[in-house]
Amino acid sequence: MHGHHRTPTGEQASGAVKSIKSFLKPYYNKYDADHNGTMDSRELKLLFRDLGEMVNDAKLQTIVDKYDADGDGVVSLDEFCALMVGLAKEEQDSSEIITRRDRSISMPTTKSDITATQV
Repeated sequence: MHGHHRTPTGEQASGAVKSIKSFLKPYYNKYDADHNGTMDSRELKLLFRDLGEMVNDAKLQTIVDKYDADGDGVVSLDEFCALMVGLAKEEQDSSEIITRRDRSISMPTTKSDITATQV
């Protein structure tokens, strides 16, 4: 009976993965221009462009290399989900740093504050 019981966290994790996959699949299919079930760097570049992220070929290749788990040179749906989650996490981490930095800067509000700050 070993291995048949999953911990609740394992089930929750696989549930989260399934919901992420079902959410991202339409986007994946839209950018998988040749509908071969994988996204190559050209197809990914269109996706990034539409997201407002200008990535050059070198950066794109770095991204593909990082998330191409099976090393076939293209991104499968599972790899695409990992990529999107990874990018969202990076985005969140960097915005938290920016938010913290902004919070520590107290902006002068009145003329007397501004004068006092400049003196």
